[in-house]
Amino acid sequence: MKTIAFIAGVLATTAAAIPALVQGNTGPIPYTSTYSVVARPKQVVNGTEPTGGLPGAIGYYDFGLNVDYNLICYHIRLNGFKGEYESPAASATHLHEAARGQSGPPRIAFPNPKKTDGRHGRVSVGCLQGPFVTGLEDPETGEDYGADFQVSQIEENPEGFFSDVHSSLALAGAVRGQLA
Repeated sequence: MKTIAFIAGVLATTAAAIPALVQGNTGPIPYTSTYSVVARPKQVVNGTEPTGGLPGAIGYYDFGLNVDYNLICYHIRLNGFKGEYESPAASATHLHEAARGQSGPPRIAFPNPKKTDGRHGRVSVGCLQGPFVTGLEDPETGEDYGADFQVSQIEENPEGFFSDVHSSLALAGAVRGQLA
């Protein structure tokens, strides 16, 4: 129950940082959907081959979406993460488009979680609004993989998206978790 209250408080506080989106709204951001994901090393693949990820690591990803604003709010927690963040993208913490057991392009790059007092491992909290930037270009179009992405695509097919984080000790991914 404390975790739910903490997440609700963090996300409500984040709303104050986005006044243009919540003008006239007296409560938390009105999400059109929410997702809670547990990301584990055993779910990491390279192409379709399991890699085992980073043993001992685990990730908790909580998302709140608002399709009207093309907005995603996040509360990401990592425990047992080792090595340095490493990815050719703008960050090493992503939302990718791909079904379970497959690799796919990042659609959203989140700020990498920062070390905390140790009790909470590493944490990243905030909101992002499209257009999204991943730092990686689609070789066919030359556009950033996040450029035309809409969070409504997640709501339409949550099974087709996963969250992950990449480490210098597990380049294909330390942990991975499918949204549904």
